[in-house]
Amino acid sequence: MFNAGEQDAYGWQPVTGLEKWRFVGTGIVGLPLGFRGSTTVTLARGPRFGHVTFGNQPCGGCFPFNDAGVFSPRKAIAYKTVDARLAKIFKTPWGHEVTADFQVYNVFDWVNRTYSIWGAGSGDDPTLKENGTVGNARSFQAGLKYEF
Repeated sequence: MFNAGEQDAYGWQPVTGLEKWRFVGTGIVGLPLGFRGSTTVTLARGPRFGHVTFGNQPCGGCFPFNDAGVFSPRKAIAYKTVDARLAKIFKTPWGHEVTADFQVYNVFDWVNRTYSIWGAGSGDDPTLKENGTVGNARSFQAGLKYEF
């Protein structure tokens, strides 16, 4: 961390880019007709981000910079995504298996924001919102797997 000559100017701070908390849960369920469904849910507080100040500074015109994560996103759950998969296993007469599956990533097409030190969180009256995004838009994938 660079603090323009005063290493303790901001005290102890969490590291930028890390979240206060993150939850990842998965579930798999057997469905009728030999189908198998699974899902992964990710919820997080969102990454902390730093602070750049401008204007009159006590250090005589220096450029104080704190990339230690003094801010968190406004929402309690700032990052969320749900991924789902549906699969069916077919057995061949000679003992092999073919698995057909269909996956949807970010099922609800949630937009998850990213934060930088130069955008959100910078200036004397910092905004805590930024238009950058992280993660994928809703997307689909289909596949076949052959086991022998």
